[in-house]
Amino acid sequence: MNKEKIISIIATLLFLSLGFLLIKNNNYFYEENINRLSNEVIDSNYLALETSISKMTSSAIILGKHIEILKGETSNFKEFSKTLHKQFNNVTNLQLAKDGIVSHIYPLRGHEKALGHDIFKDDERKKEAFLAINSRKLTLAGPFKLVQGGVAIIARKPIYIENKFWGFASSLIMVDDLMNNVDLNNLYNQGYMFRLRRVHPDTNKIDIFYGEKQLQENKPIFTRTIVVPNGKWYFDIQYSSSYISENLILLYSIINIIISILLGIFIYLLLKKPKEYIEV
Repeated sequence: MNKEKIISIIATLLFLSLGFLLIKNNNYFYEENINRLSNEVIDSNYLALETSISKMTSSAIILGKHIEILKGETSNFKEFSKTLHKQFNNVTNLQLAKDGIVSHIYPLRGHEKALGHDIFKDDERKKEAFLAINSRKLTLAGPFKLVQGGVAIIARKPIYIENKFWGFASSLIMVDDLMNNVDLNNLYNQGYMFRLRRVHPDTNKIDIFYGEKQLQENKPIFTRTIVVPNGKWYFDIQYSSSYISENLILLYSIINIIISILLGIFIYLLLKKPKEYIEV
């Protein structure tokens, strides 16, 4: 093999290596940018959701403290709850459940079926109710389907008067209202899929209660833990729009091979030219 061929082959291999390195680095840079942006997106959204839950559920604490101060007197429940509801307008309603039986609701319209509901006899809710009593802490129950219709979460504050359990003060929040309040569904417009999940208190299995049931296996999933009253939720997002596709990488690779071969041929022909022609 003559010198010109050896040089042109080496040059072709160098061009190929450089091209593949550029393709790899470009793909890595693109993916890193998406991953960095995904971390920023999930951080801002999970903090907004956590803050919104904390703010909405604090209305149950305020109502509970009010009843404790009044030693269980409920005659001004409607007036006090009306004022409180205006301050927490994203809360669907406020409730009292003396001895675990729903006795007061504001606003009542549309929720009449919930009156008289015995929380301790409801298999879907009693475990979280007992958790609230045993911990003496505000506890988030649900999401679950309501007897009056819809899917909601309920924050329950156990009320103790003279160190004896009196009942619950509760804030009911529709899940759709909570998501609309933080505009979580806007993630779809940004190219993301998402889901909210928890460990179900009854089954100890993962319960995906909002968003996508299944995310793609071949793409990164970003997760944050959302602290809710006396519990945890898990928030997952995944960039669903295309990264640099395998077909595009294949196309870049083919173009790289063609250009490298052409450059190798050009160098070979250049070296084969008469010396005096090259000097000209």
